[in-house]
Amino acid sequence: MRSRQSVITTAVLTLMVLALAGCDSLPAVTISGVNDGAFYSEAVTPVVEVDPADAELTMTLNGEPYHGEPISENGHYTLTATATFNGKTQSRSVSFSIMLGVANYTLIDDFSSFDGFSRENDAEISHTTDSRYSKGSGGALRVDKAGTDARSMVRLRNYHRNFVQDLTPYNRLGFWVYFPQASLLREDVALQIAFWLPGGAKINYPYPVTEFVDGWNYVEVDLADPEKYFDRSNVDLIEFQVRTADGATAMTYYYDEIAMWWQE
Repeated sequence: MRSRQSVITTAVLTLMVLALAGCDSLPAVTISGVNDGAFYSEAVTPVVEVDPADAELTMTLNGEPYHGEPISENGHYTLTATATFNGKTQSRSVSFSIMLGVANYTLIDDFSSFDGFSRENDAEISHTTDSRYSKGSGGALRVDKAGTDARSMVRLRNYHRNFVQDLTPYNRLGFWVYFPQASLLREDVALQIAFWLPGGAKINYPYPVTEFVDGWNYVEVDLADPEKYFDRSNVDLIEFQVRTADGATAMTYYYDEIAMWWQE
């Protein structure tokens, strides 16, 4: 029969082991109220919880200090929450968009199948679920540009299962693009979006290198721009073209969250 002293000693040792294990574990961070990759047509108020409750919490919104107030202005946001406890830290991030006055929001990217995508100018495409290169949970489109041409193109065609040929219910197209080194892009036209119409005509939206930074960039195309007017009722394909300053430059870059909507 075990003595009372040995039972007490065992209990004390157990508590010490648990306490030490707790010291070595990372604090937990939970973010609710907003979902990664989501868009909202009204104000949102993220809720951040940490475990243990007395862990030190710091939050940033697009790199600036954030204190939990409602987020109500149109824009694209990344909320990062960091908990620190006993010298250990843990961070969580979510990216989302506030789009007041938006209707007909349609997410058309689907990178799990390439039926409807084609690539040109020695560009190879693949689907990645690497969280470093994905804005949402469904993964992103990876493009491997060879060093044989300054241009690399991905074309979203009208037989893709989410393609919409009649764009008249929409006046915006937006997407994320990730460049590892934006300085390698062509100065005047780093990226160009083209809408191809029946008969071979196309409408181009060029973007200079000054629009981009290393990492993720959001691109929004104004389909109703009066200087770019075109009949949006029948579009055959949408072309996403990237150009480097030097044709011998190889680059791997990514697209995600390709969507269309009507913006009041």
